[in-house]
Amino acid sequence: MKKKFKILIATDYSEAAKNAAIYAVQFAKSINADLMIMHTYDVPELSTPAEVMNGTEYRIELEESELSELEYQRKRLFESLNFSADEPACECFVTAGEAGAEISKAAKNHGVDLIIAGTHGATGFREIFSGSNTAYLIKKSEVPVLAIPVGAEFSSINQIVFATEEREGELPAISFVIDFARKFNAAVTILHISEQVRTEPTEEQALNKFITELKSKILYDKLNAHLIYNTNVIEGINDFCAEKKADWLVMSPQKVSLLQKIFTPSSGTTRKMSFHTVVPLFSVPDQYVSGSEKVKELSDVDEEYLSDEF
Repeated sequence: MKKKFKILIATDYSEAAKNAAIYAVQFAKSINADLMIMHTYDVPELSTPAEVMNGTEYRIELEESELSELEYQRKRLFESLNFSADEPACECFVTAGEAGAEISKAAKNHGVDLIIAGTHGATGFREIFSGSNTAYLIKKSEVPVLAIPVGAEFSSINQIVFATEEREGELPAISFVIDFARKFNAAVTILHISEQVRTEPTEEQALNKFITELKSKILYDKLNAHLIYNTNVIEGINDFCAEKKADWLVMSPQKVSLLQKIFTPSSGTTRKMSFHTVVPLFSVPDQYVSGSEKVKELSDVDEEYLSDEF
């Protein structure tokens, strides 16, 4: 069985980050995961000779001050949720530098399985692709990122929608997501939106072939597939997630430009994603295998999860 998950929370103390931290802590406790809370900060330029002379001491004091503030914020967060100080287990650390790059590096170095970060503003996922740190993480991080909109609240995970491009590279990502789904006995729907470029039988054959390969490597009795025909991908995902009351929308795009295309529709688009302010986006890198399971083969699945049907 898989060892405990390790989750990294990235915070800048904004309201969006605080909301994401609340979600992350509740989620981590529900699956008995270990937590790391990270804050990055800027070091002011030292200009005067006295400042330069005492630069090392100043930086040490600044780091200690930043760490003290982060630990205080963690304490307040746990108290607000009526959690004990050590449940879930949580480590705080700070670092100076560019937030996106530092978070990505720390996640890789510490063997983190998942980064959780907030998205800013009422426009939800649209904001992810306008220069935020979460945007950087989704584009550059080698570790999966769970982006939490400001309106999202955690209670449980019952419905997970994985929007597929029917690529073999998605199989490790689906396997990783199902590791989480098992914790909640959640349903996982592999969703393909067809813009009807091909004929319906061709689309169905392609999805069936993909699902057959999926079933041969990933065994989970609450895994199913769904094909939708819609000339507007945004509307297709929107309607399906709303219908299923999705708790997560998962994507593992080969190119991040696909995410950008979907979540930053053109000005001519009349329907925006109505669910995007409450449904977290789970972005899993293409061909991803968890840092804590690099040696695990996809076929190494416990017998208790065997199933012959979707």
